[in-house]
Amino acid sequence: MLHAHDLGMTNGDYVFYTVDMLPDEEVISPESVWKGNDGRDAEAKLAFESVFHVSNTRVVQQVMRKATKEVLFCLY
Repeated sequence: MLHAHDLGMTNGDYVFYTVDMLPDEEVISPESVWKGNDGRDAEAKLAFESVFHVSNTRVVQQVMRKATKEVLFCLY
């Protein structure tokens, strides 16, 4: 994202996507993904405002949790 920022691509004209699709994949906090301890954290934080993060696992987990509760409720 810093390279995109350096090229002027984080000014709102472009959107960058990241996608989590594996249920066992560790979820990375969007609040800290820009931290690199490289002296450019402020620029990286600004650059990551152009990232649209999609997490399929969270949605699936929420749907499955709700469905499981509904099934268990019906059984009792």
